[in-house]
Amino acid sequence: LSDNDFFGEMALISEKPHNATDQAVEESEVFKLKKDDFIKLVSSNSNMAGRISSEFLKRLKINLRSRE
Repeated sequence: LSDNDFFGEMALISEKPHNATDQAVEESEVFKLKKDDFIKLVSSNSNMAGRISSEFLKRLKINLRSRE
């Protein structure tokens, strides 16, 4: 991932455990967001909701293709 990328939205939206792990390879700043706060944030910010929705669908398609 690079600047302003995110991960973990699949677990927040689908309410299933994370299906991936991550490891920083350089100094990084991360932000942990609880589900209730995530819902409030995307409910009040349509730009963020759109970006997260687009990324969720993109990753879902990739995950479904990898199962074929």
